[in-house]
Amino acid sequence: MKRLSKRTLAQFNPSTMKKYLNKRKSLVDWLSGVGESLRISNKAIHHAVILLDLYAARLDDVDFDVHMVALCALLTSSKFV
Repeated sequence: MKRLSKRTLAQFNPSTMKKYLNKRKSLVDWLSGVGESLRISNKAIHHAVILLDLYAARLDDVDFDVHMVALCALLTSSKFV
């Protein structure tokens, strides 16, 4: 996988993402469980987590349906990875 560029890393603002980061561990556990039950490759699951992190970093307000976004990221990753 590609490494994240400095410009991408600059988008991560810990103060606005604090709410998301508190939920991230349980969300990643849930997402990996869903991916394994659907027999999706580990590479696609890791890519979905990266997509989810990038999506959360771009938002100013992180009040979004994290499970829906996680499933969309998993669908996208399983299709293209």
